[in-house]
Amino acid sequence: VISFVDDPVAVLVGFQQAGGQVIIFEPAAAFPVDGFGNSALVRAVGHSFQAGQAMGVAMLAQLNADPVAVHFMGHCGGGAGSVITPSLLKDAGVKAECINCHTSGKFPRPSEPLESNLSYIPGIIRSGKFDGALIHDGDADRFMAFDNRGRYISGDHLLMLFAEELGAERVVTTADASMAIEGIAQVRRTPVGDSFVSEELRQWGDFGGEPSGSWIFPDHSLCPDGIYAAMLFCKTASSCDIAERIDNMPSYPLIRTSIDCVGAGDILRSMGAESPTDGIRIEDGDGWCLVRASGTEPKVRLTAEGKTRDIAHSMMDRGMKALKYAGGGL
Repeated sequence: VISFVDDPVAVLVGFQQAGGQVIIFEPAAAFPVDGFGNSALVRAVGHSFQAGQAMGVAMLAQLNADPVAVHFMGHCGGGAGSVITPSLLKDAGVKAECINCHTSGKFPRPSEPLESNLSYIPGIIRSGKFDGALIHDGDADRFMAFDNRGRYISGDHLLMLFAEELGAERVVTTADASMAIEGIAQVRRTPVGDSFVSEELRQWGDFGGEPSGSWIFPDHSLCPDGIYAAMLFCKTASSCDIAERIDNMPSYPLIRTSIDCVGAGDILRSMGAESPTDGIRIEDGDGWCLVRASGTEPKVRLTAEGKTRDIAHSMMDRGMKALKYAGGGL
């Protein structure tokens, strides 16, 4: 329910008494009134506690989750996960210390769950003897994590961890994901973007995701679900040492760069890309390079990976040479 009201408290109490949806309102004195003269603004979309609770019960049942005896720090970033994840962790038996798990309408940190936005987390984990940290973005469709040693877990390693935990033999991921996943599953790659992963999972695959933190569980939903991913991570941590598990996974050198390039789209099309922003992927058995046009700036972005740093640099050189040839030397 979305509405404009003059007395948000009275309406909120009325909805609570009626057992209906609970709506969070905030007076809009600092905001311009709309064309109808309304003087208050809905700051959060209506949320049904009953529906959220039912969703949590179903999720735990699908995960076959017994009480999970782990101790985690939860960081919902003041976003949508704040109204589901803390209570779900409690229902699962997880001991959780949650920070920024309230919907104030303002993000206390940048919404992206990047390591650079979470520099204070490792110290908290180590001082509190946590088993790790659970991190959501603003709308909780993404999930990233820290291990029990306070180390940020890369998206490529989370992709592998979830695939192993689910026993997934067929994994759908994006063109910029590490080739390490190919050591444990059959892989199909899509252009960058979780919508492409979801589309492919409609016809093939047991699990999918992209290293930016979007994880898709087709038996549960074809939408990225950061809350489901958080619960799966807790379940995994209850039966193993996450840090040791990550340390046993391969990690290959990755190089990224970008080049200012007016007309990047035309150049990528001349290189054979059907969509400039999807780009082209040059690969051999020991490395690859993705060359694609930025969707937001007049730039070409290049990403290269190799089983050794020399191979990664060699693949980057191949991508640069192909780009310069197509662009007339740029």
